Amino acid sequence: MKYIVVAILSVVALHASAQAPDTPALQVAKQFCAWHNKNQLDRRYRSLVTPSLQDKIRKVELLEEKFHKKHPNEKGPLGDGIPFRGLPDWGICRVGNIRKTANTATIHVLYKYSRTELSSDHLLLKKELGQWKIDDVLYGGEMNRSLSRELQIVTTQKWE
Repeated sequence: MKYIVVAILSVVALHASAQAPDTPALQVAKQFCAWHNKNQLDRRYRSLVTPSLQDKIRKVELLEEKFHKKHPNEKGPLGDGIPFRGLPDWGICRVGNIRKTANTATIHVLYKYSRTELSSDHLLLKKELGQWKIDDVLYGGEMNRSLSRELQIVTTQKWE
């Protein structure tokens, strides 16, 4: 009996240690910028975004694949890749201010292009199953455009 109790406790301890700890929202934004700065965000973003945002991106990726089968030498619906930032120019990403509630966070990210040229976006994060994940990106200072909206526009256009 003693061995059974020890075995059960060991399994419970292993299961608890295997679960990922709560990732702070700010750390998600820092990882976003780190991968952006290494030009790896398009390949590695899945661990940072919510399942609903993954689904939206996957729909557009499927359109992209279908388009490239018919038109292998042309730019597809995504053009230059997943539009994680408001401007197509490549600036160095830095994490700015954070506004956080219990289950949501808005994190300002800044892109520096030169000494004087800057732009910014806002990462919208949700806490799902104990993990902070990016649920959308609001583009620019006005925040009237977003990644989700851009993906929706692409999926509603005819790509033949």
